[in-house]
Amino acid sequence: MGCKIYRTIDGATLADIDTRTRAALAEACFGVLIKIDVKVIMKKKIDRDMQCYVILGACNPGDGLGSDWHGAESGRYAAMQRDLA
Repeated sequence: MGCKIYRTIDGATLADIDTRTRAALAEACFGVLIKIDVKVIMKKKIDRDMQCYVILGACNPGDGLGSDWHGAESGRYAAMQRDLA
């Protein structure tokens, strides 16, 4: 099962988008487990500069536990944020 939603938010900083994304996830009972700053990791690992790119790994424990018919994908969500400027 997969779902992709793409949005461009003009005039917002990446920090604003991060705050809004976390709030929307919280409203749906999701909590962010990990934040991956791809720009920092790529610079560190391969010395490559790239645009700001963040991945938030989130889950909803209530949906993920005890819902056999949803399978392994249940209760998981990943939000990717990029600065297109």
